[in-house]
Amino acid sequence: TDLSENVCAEGMAGHLCQACIGGYWRPNDRTKALCEPCEFKQGWWFASTTAAETLIIWIIAVLSVDAACWGNMHAVILRLGLNYFSIVNVLSHVEQWEWEKALGISADTSDGVKYVASYAEGLLRFDGGVTAYLMGFECWLGKDGIWDEMKTTTWIWTLLPIAWPVALLALSVLLFEVYTWYRRIAWRLRNMPFRPETYWNAENAQDEIFVRERRLFGLLRKRAARCNICDRWRLVLKDAFPLVIICQFLLLPTIIRQLVVVLSCDKLGGSETRLFVAPEVHCWVGEHLDLSAVALTGIVIWGVVFPILTS
Repeated sequence: TDLSENVCAEGMAGHLCQACIGGYWRPNDRTKALCEPCEFKQGWWFASTTAAETLIIWIIAVLSVDAACWGNMHAVILRLGLNYFSIVNVLSHVEQWEWEKALGISADTSDGVKYVASYAEGLLRFDGGVTAYLMGFECWLGKDGIWDEMKTTTWIWTLLPIAWPVALLALSVLLFEVYTWYRRIAWRLRNMPFRPETYWNAENAQDEIFVRERRLFGLLRKRAARCNICDRWRLVLKDAFPLVIICQFLLLPTIIRQLVVVLSCDKLGGSETRLFVAPEVHCWVGEHLDLSAVALTGIVIWGVVFPILTS
């Protein structure tokens, strides 16, 4: 058979046409997907996606506090919805070109049908966690090759469950410090009496008072602005702790899914075991063995140990 005319799809090259060339990308956890041009997946895209995710985490935390104080069910309903996405996300392994073939979509099919198929495929990518496929790590970190990108992102996903919650706590303290000094300056300008508070007074408040307290951004008790800096930070960190739990809850399915990619190896057209997402890399030797140890450690800590400790 003459194979001289066989060529890879646009943007693909390497062993069995499995790798993306420079300027093209695909999510690491979608090894059957075709590579797409890197157009909008730059550093600012990651920053905007992270900001949006942070806002969502804050909203869910506010709803959780509201549920604890007043018994509202918004957070529970939202949790069930995210569980639903985690379940149906298994269908995201069916790529768009496979959907189109199964539905009989071709070049002659109307644009409306193609749009619906594309939208459905994109919606199924959401796994109930963090929208990693919108961050574009593979594109803006993969300029020197997908393997170099994976060495970086594996560490990112392993450490993110620590870094992101710490950043949320720091953001809470910063926002509340700005509010505190704004209030204190306003009190001084209006010659209003300053009534100092303490951590223990705030913590020992009756339940009726606690649930009715005014909160900054729906989460942080405003009375902490009358405390000294040590007591104030203790109250803010305690009020902000739901952010840590919600963040971990959203990160868990995405973390496991991203770290498992490093362990996904098979014999691709030969006797040697290669990494699916970067077929030029031989598995279980050298750098891959070291990176697999990092990924496996992350999976055990965040997928097994942490849920047991927080259950």
